[in-house]
Amino acid sequence: MDKIKELVEKLMLGTVSRGLLWVFALLTAKFGLPAVGDSQVAEISSYVVAALMVIVAMFWSGKKDTKLLATDPPK
Repeated sequence: MDKIKELVEKLMLGTVSRGLLWVFALLTAKFGLPAVGDSQVAEISSYVVAALMVIVAMFWSGKKDTKLLATDPPK
């Protein structure tokens, strides 16, 4: 019973953290980061950061999926 509880807890923590990463990445991509000044460099860098957040979320999601598929299901 403890093993099932631990597995469900790990699954929920992974799912919640993955969901938070996706939400943060989408909000960053939609609204951008506040830029200091009106230069083109600041604007481009905000898009680069937004793209990096999406890539991190995709990497994290793939890693969690691979890890979850490798574990044995509870009996």
